Amino acid sequence: MILAFLLTPTDFGIVATAMSVISLTQMLWDAGLSKALVQTRESPEDAAHIVFWTNLLLGLSFYLILFLSAPAIALFFRSPTLGPCFGFWDYKSSSLLFRLYNKR
Repeated sequence: MILAFLLTPTDFGIVATAMSVISLTQMLWDAGLSKALVQTRESPEDAAHIVFWTNLLLGLSFYLILFLSAPAIALFFRSPTLGPCFGFWDYKSSSLLFRLYNKR
């Protein structure tokens, strides 16, 4: 509610667009590995290590893809200010990296 008063409609649209792209990336990134971990018949420790390292590699890959494709995404949405939302130290895109530690 507070953000509605602080952000201009343009800024709010940029944040909403960036979050929709990041949410789509997070959906693709999960790839059902957490569900497969629960249903596995192998030893839980081995499966957990495999899922952890796979999630780490997928997370870094998707993060790099978002970072490198930021100008193309901004061009697609016709919003030149959208590109920096996927910057290296930006919170919204780096939340993908922080989410890696929650998977373990």
